[in-house]
Formats: sequence, structure tokens, C-alpha cells
Amino acid sequence: AGSVPVREVTYRGGVQFGYLMAELSAYYEAFGYQPAVAEAADHLAVQLNFVAFLKLKQACALIDGDSANASL
Repeated sequence: AGSVPVREVTYRGGVQFGYLMAELSAYYEAFGYQPAVAEAADHLAVQLNFVAFLKLKQACALIDGDSANASL
């Protein structure tokens, strides 16, 4: 048992902070995601919201019958 860090940069040892933030920002931009909260890009809440955003896009593609975009 123990606490779970809410920032990915504190969890991942050996990864440079700037590289991680740039990589996450590139993922967000590639999928058209803009975080609504004023947290850092590596914050757990932002990353969970990003996954929810991707699932919403997948559900919309399934509803539209677009199987190519639904298979993320």
C-alpha cells in the first residue's frame, strides 16, 4: 500500500520532463484534444480525460458506421 503519484513525470524514472511533456502534447494535438482543466499534461486527471475523449470519438464513429475510424 502507498500513495499513487498523480503526475506521470514523478512515476517514470529516467525520462526527461521536457521530453515527456512534449510527447503528451503531441498526442493530444494529433487527436484534437484540448484539456479543459488547468493541470499539467501529465496529470492523471488530464490523461483519464484524454482516454475518455478517445472512447467518445470511437463511439461516435461506430454510430456513424465508420468502422475504419472506430478501430483505434
